[in-house]
Amino acid sequence: MEYRRPTYVPIIKSTDAELKGYSFLRGEVKAETTPIFELTRSRRSKNAPDGNVHKRMVQIAEIVGDIPFILDLTAHEDLSNDQINDLLDETGGFLNWVEFLGEYPDLNIIPAIHFYSDTPEVVIKQEVQQLLSNHRKLALRVQPDDESINWYIDIIRSALNSDNELVLVFDAGYVVAESYQNVLELVANRYAALPVGFDPWSIVVCASSFPASVVALSNCYDDHGIIPLLEKKLYQDLKGNGVNLCYGDYASIHPVRYQSRGGTWVPRIDVSLDTSVIYTRYRRHAGGYARAAEEMVAHPDYLSIDCWGHEQIRSAADGNPGGLSPSFWIAVRMNIHMSRHFSIR
Repeated sequence: MEYRRPTYVPIIKSTDAELKGYSFLRGEVKAETTPIFELTRSRRSKNAPDGNVHKRMVQIAEIVGDIPFILDLTAHEDLSNDQINDLLDETGGFLNWVEFLGEYPDLNIIPAIHFYSDTPEVVIKQEVQQLLSNHRKLALRVQPDDESINWYIDIIRSALNSDNELVLVFDAGYVVAESYQNVLELVANRYAALPVGFDPWSIVVCASSFPASVVALSNCYDDHGIIPLLEKKLYQDLKGNGVNLCYGDYASIHPVRYQSRGGTWVPRIDVSLDTSVIYTRYRRHAGGYARAAEEMVAHPDYLSIDCWGHEQIRSAADGNPGGLSPSFWIAVRMNIHMSRHFSIR
């Protein structure tokens, strides 16, 4: 398959909810999307009490088909297990990671390059060369506040055949209004300071402004609110300043994983618009998801598009919600968000 330059790069953890949201994307949306799947353990079971990453790979394979995707490993402890820790062992140039990827030759994987701040240069080069023996492109995911970015790039470039084999991802994580200008300047400055002559296949900027708690923001109330999409503004401001990047985000998910507390959630429905997310929120005794969907459809800013997520909202508004758990409606939110933002240039 010929690799096309990505137009949209969402970061998606391989949890049930996030994979569900991706799985129901229309074919044309998937074709224009190059996801970064963060591999996590599977759901725990009697036969796999610690979860199994191969089960997650089977799920990914079923929903992604022959579309190229970047594969990374989760950094969240509660989503990890011993298998993932073993894949991050730097022995033999991260040989465990290299061999794990080799078990999936039919998938168009763009592997993330892994290393630690004290990993010897020779080990990083060995990893890159081993990965390139089976993969046409690799990905480097960095935080824009990391002052060692160019040092990493120089080491990796020395092991590449061509810069065109590398995808560079600036991952800005969670962005709020108070830190927005600093993040904008950081990304712009890191971009401007990239090594002379460095011409990767693609440079991506990813961020998320979706909060851990919607009611923690201004203009966000108990039953409704609006959340500005600062990741979209970041991309537009960078492009306006002449920074040539591909758009990426966290598919409307908060980047930091927190342990959930049972019984504390309030039924809520979220809908991505062009520059914001609107939500409606009602406790179960006040109508729950059906009431939230009914109010969402009546919202003056509500705009429906042709996707699975909006079908679920309409069904719930008619009194037939397809799911009554937060994970189901996370999938709905993601599906709507990715369906709306995949075509950003």
